[in-house]
Amino acid sequence: MGFLPVCPTFSGNKEIPLSTLSPFHERAERLIQCKSIESLWECHVENMAGFGFDRLLYVATTLSQPGNWGDPADRLVLTNYPAPVIDTFIGQGLHRTTAKIPSPAEGPGAYSWRKSRIANDAPPTRAERAHMALCNKWKITAGYTIWFSDLRQRRKGVMGLCAKVGLSQADVDRTWLEHGHEIHALCNILHLKALSLPSPDHRNLLTSRQREVLNGIADGLSTQDLASKMGLSRATVEKHLRLARQALNAETTANAIHKASELHQLFLLREAV
Repeated sequence: MGFLPVCPTFSGNKEIPLSTLSPFHERAERLIQCKSIESLWECHVENMAGFGFDRLLYVATTLSQPGNWGDPADRLVLTNYPAPVIDTFIGQGLHRTTAKIPSPAEGPGAYSWRKSRIANDAPPTRAERAHMALCNKWKITAGYTIWFSDLRQRRKGVMGLCAKVGLSQADVDRTWLEHGHEIHALCNILHLKALSLPSPDHRNLLTSRQREVLNGIADGLSTQDLASKMGLSRATVEKHLRLARQALNAETTANAIHKASELHQLFLLREAV
């Protein structure tokens, strides 16, 4: 585990080096210590590789709509698959035809790809056959899918864990039998941590002025209050609010504040901007 510098964890007033922790607690602590999506994902990829999963795809949103995932621009997508794979599966919508990802209607949890294949007794459709052919071409043949549990209605999250080339589904299921609780827990830490950090895709979504006026409105200030505080005209403040709504694809300022909050674009620490 040489990816991150040794970061201390704390017990009372004493620092405990990560090297003294159990392997699971060391992996978990490294995830918890990450300050950016980039370092969090790199750490998680390294963690999962240690269990034999070398290709990962994570998709999450806090702004889903009833029956769908909402605006694609609001989603967080993290992966280490090659670009052609993602362009084909996500860009062309083939991920919707896969027999390897059980429906979330079955409930949150971890699903063996063996289970999803066995459960699909109907003859494959043309799209499913195309999907399976590409999976075989790119050696995406064994793994697990995790649907995350969230208490908030508009949050959704799923992660696909693809096993290294050469590992069978039987190999993966044996690994899960021994380490599944640990793997599942680490994926849940990744999910919870990722949804608390500003996404790199959304980092430059708002200008500093747009963020400032949304912060002010969220704090209960009127546009006239903001104009006086910022030394601007009311019309200029309203222009920044209009541009913020456009940037966030929001119809109202209240909706813009909600989306900006869910995307962690309000009240940011300086190092997160």
